[in-house]
Amino acid sequence: MTSLSGPSEARLRNRRYMLSPRNEHTAPPNSADRLLIEQIRQGAETVRELCAAGGVTATAIRQRLSRLEAAGLVEKQSISGGRGRPRNAYRVTELGCRQLGSKVDDLAVVLWSAITGTEEPELRERLFSRLRESMRERYGRGVTATSVSDRMQQLCTTLHDQGFPVQFVSGDSGTSPVLRETHCPYHEISSHDAGICELERAVYSDVLGAPVELKSCCREGEGCCQFEVALSGGS
Repeated sequence: MTSLSGPSEARLRNRRYMLSPRNEHTAPPNSADRLLIEQIRQGAETVRELCAAGGVTATAIRQRLSRLEAAGLVEKQSISGGRGRPRNAYRVTELGCRQLGSKVDDLAVVLWSAITGTEEPELRERLFSRLRESMRERYGRGVTATSVSDRMQQLCTTLHDQGFPVQFVSGDSGTSPVLRETHCPYHEISSHDAGICELERAVYSDVLGAPVELKSCCREGEGCCQFEVALSGGS
């Protein structure tokens, strides 16, 4: 099992939680807007998908999106799908994720800080190992397939059922399958400490039974967190 350790004290001191001056005093979204933000986090990225998820008209969705975009809570991206015109997709910004935060997020940050702040190295390592084991058991339920690609697809299904904004992209011949998180599920923690990203990567590797690499990360400003695993010849 890969050893995990908490972030250095200096690294934590050097991190700052920045707010854009334009959005520093943005009013909290109302219940309808919060629902729309959550639907985008869950993977409904286009106007059509949001209409289907919420059962409302495209006009109403566009009005809400314009309001949320002006407030800096969501942003529009143009995605090319090959032939035809690019489609517009929406993602939740860092500010939007904070506005959507809850006391559960606060508790997660406190617990994570307690673990990383444990001064005794052996105790801290045991806590990380136990956390990794618990996450592996939770997310590995239902992952029973033989091939790595099928196991990743089952993992995505489990994560989706638990509210993770995930997508599965099967690899073609000679390419790796991809697990893609359209938004960081541990945003409040990752904004302060990249250690949670390494823990998540290690857990996915444990569940899949194969080495996993984090190819892109929301924390670094990428549009998604993308995990890839290289397939062996028989997988």
